[in-house]
Amino acid sequence: MHKPIQDGLEEYLSGKADGGRLEAFHRHLAGCDDCRRELTALESHAQLLRGLRPRTSYDPAPGFYARVIDRIEAQGADSFWSIFMEPAFGKRLVLASLALLALLGSAIFTAPVPDDPSSPVGIMATFEYPPAPGVDQQHDRSLVLVNLATYSQGSAAPLRVASE
Repeated sequence: MHKPIQDGLEEYLSGKADGGRLEAFHRHLAGCDDCRRELTALESHAQLLRGLRPRTSYDPAPGFYARVIDRIEAQGADSFWSIFMEPAFGKRLVLASLALLALLGSAIFTAPVPDDPSSPVGIMATFEYPPAPGVDQQHDRSLVLVNLATYSQGSAAPLRVASE
C-alpha cells in the first residue's frame, strides 16, 4: 500500500475524510489496482468489526458496584490468628504437641546417668548447697555478722559464707 493511502486510511474508513484529501485518495485509487484491492479487503474487515459492536449498551444494574465492593471487603484477608480456629489445623496442632511431649518425655527418662563424678553433671549431682535461711540458725548468724563487718569496711557486695 502506498504512502498517500496509508496516511488517509483511518479517516477514509471512519468516514471523516475532508474534500481535498478525499479527492487525492480517490485519484490514487483510480490509478492503483493494488491499493484498490487492499482497500476493498480493509473495508470488508471494518464492516465485520462494526457488526460485532452491541446494538445497545449494557450498563450494570443499580447497586452493582456497591455489591462488588461489599463482596471484596467481606472476602478480605483473614488475620494470622484465624488459622488457629480451623478444626483441621487444631487437630494437627494437638497431635503434634502430644508427639513432641512423648518424644521429650522419652528423651528425659531414657537419658544415661553419668558414672564419672568429675563430669559437670556428676559434680552438680554431688554438690552440697548451704541450708536455706531459717533452717540452720548458727549459719544465719554467721552470715549476718560477716555481712555487717563487710559493709562497715565499705565493700559493695555482701558475702556468702558456706556452712562448716
